[in-house]
Amino acid sequence: CMAPAFAPRLSTPGLPPSDAHPHLWIWVVGAVFLVGIVIAGLVITTSAPTLTLALRPENTDLRPGDTLVWQQILTTSKATDIGSSVELVDAQTGNSILQQHDAFTATRRETTSKTLIIPADIKPGRYALRTTLQADAAQVMRSFVVTVLPPVVGTSLSTCANGVRDSDEA
Repeated sequence: CMAPAFAPRLSTPGLPPSDAHPHLWIWVVGAVFLVGIVIAGLVITTSAPTLTLALRPENTDLRPGDTLVWQQILTTSKATDIGSSVELVDAQTGNSILQQHDAFTATRRETTSKTLIIPADIKPGRYALRTTLQADAAQVMRSFVVTVLPPVVGTSLSTCANGVRDSDEA
């Protein structure tokens, strides 16, 4: 039905007149909604990744010159470049004994075997091995305690076949 020519135009402030294209507002609302989804998607994909880290040492009772071995299990929310720092810290004083830095690209889940040679001149005691991983603005740090036992009397690194006493060598 068509409205008679003499009928008044009905309009509400803020809304289009009743004779405007009725689907225009649906298109406008849909376009605004789509733009919002695109912006939200960009914010989510450009945000810093989520990092989860677990450390699993093979042995935490070692002697000077032994090789500390542990598994590093990293999970990320997306593939990303990672900066890695491993530090051996004296648990009593908080002093750093040694540091190693590394960089790598991680996929969503990485399990890596890591090693660190306990310095031959280290004093017996408790130490913390602290691993810090950083990607963009995300950072995660984990640690575990290592006990360095006194060296075995009568042995030296020079008696080892490779110059590094492994955990299975007395």
